[in-house]
Amino acid sequence: MKRKKWPVFLPYDGDTWPDGYPMRYRPYVKKIVLFGKRNGLNFEVRYFEIEPGYASSLEKHQHQHAVLILKGRGYVLIGDRIYEVKPYDAVWIPSWTPHQLIASEDEPLGFICIVDVERDRPTPLSEEELRRIKEDPELASKVKFER
Repeated sequence: MKRKKWPVFLPYDGDTWPDGYPMRYRPYVKKIVLFGKRNGLNFEVRYFEIEPGYASSLEKHQHQHAVLILKGRGYVLIGDRIYEVKPYDAVWIPSWTPHQLIASEDEPLGFICIVDVERDRPTPLSEEELRRIKEDPELASKVKFER
């Protein structure tokens, strides 16, 4: 059986990349793998779009992320700091750093995220890490704690 050749060009149709590889993530987050293992790469280029008022998982892990915000506004938690993000902001998330991307209440947050193809699974934050976030008024007002 011949394997499907993965595209080298993925046109954007104004809403999404129809030839990308959609993945299940969360009901309110669109996830599409644009390039990765199927292309023979050792990294993945993924697009995420978080609906207004929602967030990615609050997590940490060994692998790093490189993120480029493409649309919308929101926040990103990196460790013990929160940053306001807008289109074309670039974000680096180091290893074992608690993080979360959060869409504003009035528009979706769309971004490209680049990670290693072979990577570890997310790890929940420790009770101490959660306590520190909850005790910081600025962080606690933006971070989404539900799983």
